[in-house]
Amino acid sequence: EYQWLNRKMETFFKEHIDTQRLLKNSRKTLKTYYLSRLMMEHCEKNPQEQSGIHLYSEYFAVVLFKPERMGEEAQTLRKFIIANVFEEISQQYFEIEMTEMGEQEAAIVGMKESSDQNMEQLQECIENLQQITEESFSFTCIALMGMASEGIGGIHESYIQAQGMEEYVSLLDTSIIRYDKVKDLRFTYEYPEEMEQKIILAMK
Repeated sequence: EYQWLNRKMETFFKEHIDTQRLLKNSRKTLKTYYLSRLMMEHCEKNPQEQSGIHLYSEYFAVVLFKPERMGEEAQTLRKFIIANVFEEISQQYFEIEMTEMGEQEAAIVGMKESSDQNMEQLQECIENLQQITEESFSFTCIALMGMASEGIGGIHESYIQAQGMEEYVSLLDTSIIRYDKVKDLRFTYEYPEEMEQKIILAMK
């Protein structure tokens, strides 16, 4: 009887643990879906009720973190490190939700007002993260920052801005690229005459 009871107990707890793990994974998947949707589509309704997302701020800025490329397992681990370290650093100043966006880790950063002071504080948090990942985990990551925009609908606007900073990665020698700092930049390129002729011919 003892052995039978022991087996029943082991089976019960195993099923219970598996169920809890399944529920936890389902909640995480649902949360990732809604956070991704807030960034990729313009939404006015906060989905927090059905997905456990806590976004109550007046303004939101999106930051996209690009860890240097490695194998899939290493990349997943690096995004995990970025998410946990950045949330720990930033949550005393901002409302933070983290999620994966393809090869990038995305942060939705809630703040009470859109101010230079808040954006500078956000940049300082990013710099602290980058220092930790480099010194403690031996990898670097580039941060692309959108501006703080008003309301839930502003998340999409800030995400589009941050995403647009991708084209500046190869042009600017910096680990943090802010939309509000580079939006008015104009780049000019000078080519040797021979190269210029090749470009003209290639475009014909």
